[in-house]
Amino acid sequence: MKKLLLTRVCLAMLLALLGTGQAMATVTLNSTNFPDNAFRNAVATAAGVSDGGSFNEATLTTLDVSGKGIQSVKGVELLTALTKFVAANNDIQFANFTNNPHLEWLDLSYNDDLQGFNSTAGSGTASNHWITLTNNMPLTHLDLSNCNIGYFVAIYNGYHITSLTWLSLANNPAMAGWSNGIAVQTGLVYCDLTNTAQTSSSLAFTASHNKLETLILKNNSSFGYSSCIQHLSALKYLDISNCDIYFREGSSPYYLLHYLTPSNNPNLETLLASNSKMGTNTEGLSNFPKLKTVDISGNPGVTQFWVNQCPMLE
Repeated sequence: MKKLLLTRVCLAMLLALLGTGQAMATVTLNSTNFPDNAFRNAVATAAGVSDGGSFNEATLTTLDVSGKGIQSVKGVELLTALTKFVAANNDIQFANFTNNPHLEWLDLSYNDDLQGFNSTAGSGTASNHWITLTNNMPLTHLDLSNCNIGYFVAIYNGYHITSLTWLSLANNPAMAGWSNGIAVQTGLVYCDLTNTAQTSSSLAFTASHNKLETLILKNNSSFGYSSCIQHLSALKYLDISNCDIYFREGSSPYYLLHYLTPSNNPNLETLLASNSKMGTNTEGLSNFPKLKTVDISGNPGVTQFWVNQCPMLE
């Protein structure tokens, strides 16, 4: 009986291994599969094979090909086991990740001819500059900073990825505030919208964004205030440097401090508002129990700014 049981267990393990082997294909490293020489060489190095050789796709789960002068990552669709792909500082215009269902981390920063971003159910103007994702991938980290993208609609509405916790769209001024794809990213913990031409009405954070701890809005000269700040109960770090901030409390129009309050943002630790065009009607901050750092330097128009009942302020 014991021998029979052991035989069955071994048979089950063998079948499982065979099944795994069948699921993961062998990839041939050639110019047909990987037409970009720089990308092909980078994959060869990572896989430990020569050009023309083969490897099991299961052996590549992480791939960093940054700064290689790559123009095309065609062939990445063959690497279906990838969970992390970093291709920063290249010349990529197009990439299709719809055959990478396990991808969690994607960094395409500093590909300044990227311009467009889409998904399998995407919208927007037709373009030869697209990054295409599959709707069901578990993507949590996405860096599209310094890519010259003009809009961020790919991750927008119920048809698209909603799993992001970390997002950077920094230094894409052509976006002109077009960041409504953020609306469904309710799991965000970190969001960088530096220099994306955000305005007071372009942000779409809601009470569902109750995990967001870091929000960077610096270098958005048309951003004056936003009522969405009041929804960010987990917010710890807010950078509004080099924005056109009217920091005074008021009734009409509402200024930032009307929304940035201890009851709305009880976890606030850092507020950076240097060079933000704060004016003579500035008042101050009070009763933020966790506030440690405030920077309002470079605002020559400020005549008064008080801070009260902030016990942890440095």
